[in-house]
Amino acid sequence: MSSRQGPTQAKYIAPKQTKIRFSKYDQVRSIPHVNDFSDRQIEECYYGREELRAIRKNCAEIVSDVNKGLASGGDGLFLRGLDQQTIEYHRSQDAISRNLYDAVRRMQRYQKLTGRDVSEKMAELLHKISAPAVSAAQVAAISDLFSAFKGTWTNRAVPVMREKRTK
Repeated sequence: MSSRQGPTQAKYIAPKQTKIRFSKYDQVRSIPHVNDFSDRQIEECYYGREELRAIRKNCAEIVSDVNKGLASGGDGLFLRGLDQQTIEYHRSQDAISRNLYDAVRRMQRYQKLTGRDVSEKMAELLHKISAPAVSAAQVAAISDLFSAFKGTWTNRAVPVMREKRTK
């Protein structure tokens, strides 16, 4: 590890008029600065070679099982992105790519033969083709959001903004 500075020396001094209020369900945790950790503590935050090798092996086994039909995404095995290593995914993407390239070539040929501008139609085509991927990404993002906050919604309420009263 490279040499780093010691513990953070500068202290923040809040203005005297500052007031802070917390909901009774919120908790405040002090998060130390990275410079407050030793090199050993920082190194322990990263996977070692053997851990990475075991993770790669496990992922390869899952993909192999899916390719053989021994497992599926509904079996609770998939982590995001792992499905992109399966044969089925590659076949699907190859078919989409072939169809897309064929459509683009036909449109370019049409433009060349007729002299008509097809850029607007090309943009519409690409937008239509990318729509399922955009929808899938949005669903994945929402899923990640709920997974990140799993178990923390019990005592939460939507915050209500109230107007300040003036006398």
